[in-house]
Amino acid sequence: MKNSLKNIFSEIGITVNIETEDLQNNITEFESKSLLGIVRPKNKLEVEKIIHLANKHKIVLYPYSSGMNWGQGSKVPTSNNSLLVDLSALNSIIEINEKHRYAIIEAGVTQQQLSDALKDTKFKIPVTGSAAKSSIVGNMLERGATFFGHRNKLLMGVEVILGNESTVRTGLWHFYEENKEAIIYHAQGTGADINGLFTQSNFGIVTKIVIRLLPKKEGFLLHVEAKEENLIPLVDTLYSLWEDKITQDGVLITNKNDPRTTTKGNYSYTGDWFAVSSIAGATDAITTTLIEEAKQRLSPYCYHIDFLPTNSEDTDKHPYFSILNKLYHGEPTNYSLQTMAQMQNVEIKSEQELDTNKEVIGFSVALPAVPFDGEQVWKVMETVKKVSKELGVEPFHNFGTINDKVFEGFYRIYFDRNNTNAILTAHKWNEQVHIVLKEIGIFPYRMNIERMPYFTNDSDDTFWQTIKNIKQVVDPNQIIALGRYSPI
Repeated sequence: MKNSLKNIFSEIGITVNIETEDLQNNITEFESKSLLGIVRPKNKLEVEKIIHLANKHKIVLYPYSSGMNWGQGSKVPTSNNSLLVDLSALNSIIEINEKHRYAIIEAGVTQQQLSDALKDTKFKIPVTGSAAKSSIVGNMLERGATFFGHRNKLLMGVEVILGNESTVRTGLWHFYEENKEAIIYHAQGTGADINGLFTQSNFGIVTKIVIRLLPKKEGFLLHVEAKEENLIPLVDTLYSLWEDKITQDGVLITNKNDPRTTTKGNYSYTGDWFAVSSIAGATDAITTTLIEEAKQRLSPYCYHIDFLPTNSEDTDKHPYFSILNKLYHGEPTNYSLQTMAQMQNVEIKSEQELDTNKEVIGFSVALPAVPFDGEQVWKVMETVKKVSKELGVEPFHNFGTINDKVFEGFYRIYFDRNNTNAILTAHKWNEQVHIVLKEIGIFPYRMNIERMPYFTNDSDDTFWQTIKNIKQVVDPNQIIALGRYSPI
């Protein structure tokens, strides 16, 4: 089959690489799948040709932008006998429209690439804390969480080639030709709003998006530290500050033994918590008033409070603050990757090493959607701690807002990738965490490739059956990412 595939695609000038061993490596040590090979289209036309041949020869395609979906499967597909489609070569920034505050970018454009392109403008994009070279499109389609602003609300339009070979542009984008006069200012467009239909789905291959740009501004990073016994009122106070528009751009709450927020080696949970947000008023006087109000509300629950200016070059504090400052300004870094590798005294030279270098510590993660509410955060924390204690592993706690009502919980454990028992325990932990959280009414915000069937293959749930029906219309031959956020 593999050699015949090479012949099939060579007729249209596309090379199929059947050497795929490295592509199966993943930091979570999920079992590998049988792969047919990998293709790397250079433009939209080649993507169209690939989809046409896939329909003709009943080939299942598994597209990805950069493949840095760590903890969720990386490049490993959801089904066997898939042909990987690497979209990283579609890396053009089509347009940056400063007047109407949007950019049109292809699927392979990285955080670093767009950040660099915006450097001399008044605008930025929210960036994740994961990797500088991760794909913006891939992260947005997965509804990934970002620091200091939320990408989900910034998706203005999607260009997708459906499994049935038709191309769709959402929002107002389909009314315009792609040129400098195009104005894409209304994400919902006219008629049905289908922007969100192409996030966390497998209906086609997204080749471009329109993303709203945010204005750059200076302000202060709010940093607080508190004990576990004050976690509930801390969360509720942070919520009140955001609801009253005293803080902006979201909230991150994590335990202080997180590799990013502690010194090397101090990874045992101590009951100490770390939270960060931002404050920026329209004038200095307003900012001062906001800071005083935040300090007054938080003081009863925090043993340490800082307000760090975002235009400061001060590096005397923990290095994470300089990283947070960069993230606030829309500048991605690899700090999180480096501190994670440091747990095993490993140095990494590229992002890909997280998957390929088995000396880098293993990483299993559960990503529940958790209400921005102190009691709910506590309940989730205690539930995960109980499962972790039973299995003898150390969980790391993290909550990052994805909108004004919801956190993405970022629960993970680390493990030795060269130890079979440690791998099995990590996978068991992940399975059990998803099960017990579901029992208390907490469901995934994002799912890894192993957990998807547990939620999606429910024949009694009309939601998933509706997804299955839509899939049948837009991808009748089931050629796009079989089983990804969809019943089989």
